[in-house]
Amino acid sequence: MSGVSRFVGVLFGALAALSASSAAGGQGYLIGGGDSLQVNVWKNPELSQTVTVRPDGMISLPLIRDVPASGKTVMDLGKLIEAKFSAMVNAPNVTVTVVSATNFRVYTHGAVTNGMFPLSAPINVLQLLARAGGPTSDADLAGAYIFRDGTRIPVDLQPRSRPGPGAESYPELLPEDILVVPFRDATRRVLVAGEVRTPISLPFKEGMTVLDAYVAAGGGTEYADLASVRVVRLDTKHSLGEIEVNLARMLKKGDLGKNLTLLPGDIVVVPR
Repeated sequence: MSGVSRFVGVLFGALAALSASSAAGGQGYLIGGGDSLQVNVWKNPELSQTVTVRPDGMISLPLIRDVPASGKTVMDLGKLIEAKFSAMVNAPNVTVTVVSATNFRVYTHGAVTNGMFPLSAPINVLQLLARAGGPTSDADLAGAYIFRDGTRIPVDLQPRSRPGPGAESYPELLPEDILVVPFRDATRRVLVAGEVRTPISLPFKEGMTVLDAYVAAGGGTEYADLASVRVVRLDTKHSLGEIEVNLARMLKKGDLGKNLTLLPGDIVVVPR
């Protein structure tokens, strides 16, 4: 079997594992601001609600009012709600499910379908690559890496020349990770990720600025920290550097003198 055929086989295996993890219901998922949750209280339909996690991490329910939800799993939150209801409901049985997840997002950039992928359960690098449709024919698989919290984590995605560990051996992704698969020649796109309305990969144009990219992504969400925007740039030695841009000041005071001009391959990150 050729290396490419073996790699395609591993990708199909990654897709199967991805389907299995989705079916498992994402028990390890940590709830975050903006997530929509269904809270069911057995035999008490009047207490069951569909709620959205507020920016302060709380949800509101009948009788018990505010409940801290952010940072908890659905199991932990269900137990907390049961404890709060126990003073007024006989043996409450509560289940919590994630209707829509906004807190666990990962991104792809480069020689792969570019964009944002909301997840309800953790997946690994190969599973994300499979979900994105696989690499393009001009991908530099040996040069792939995960961008995480300002750190570049190399990931070799080359087809393996001999039998070995499968998809499960690839590193698992964390929320807001960006999988970068470089082109064999210079990357000619710019990625806008994080707290923007439409995370997007843009064709690079000469003279493109941070503000141009921000506007193209639809502006920031209600959770966006525009004072701490970062531009991640791969230098000539293939190490990552970060440039901070205060978009809040730029938009408020019209200080366009600090509107950074972007380069091919830049990643604009709008944090929460």
